[in-house]
Amino acid sequence: MNDLPPVTQFWSIPLYDANGYFVANEINRYTINSFMLKAGDLVVKDDKLVVYIQKDKPTDPDQAKNWLPAPADGMRFTARFYGPYTPLTNGSYNMPKAIKVK
Repeated sequence: MNDLPPVTQFWSIPLYDANGYFVANEINRYTINSFMLKAGDLVVKDDKLVVYIQKDKPTDPDQAKNWLPAPADGMRFTARFYGPYTPLTNGSYNMPKAIKVK
């Protein structure tokens, strides 16, 4: 997991609805963050952290652990970095991409 955001504090990926508000959901999860990863609350396979941003809860238990519930009608998410190292501030960090799957 050497490609995680280089920070001194923590990173976070919060999810908002189309109007910029957190999305009420069955597991009361509004973000995925490095604290969750360090606590072992997220599943890492093949040295990769995959976050599932979708409306429906995944049926696979490991995928469900990495689920960030999304609304059915529009969303936005961002990446927040607290205590960023130089690669984040100078743009040389290769930010992971969101990949739409079906």
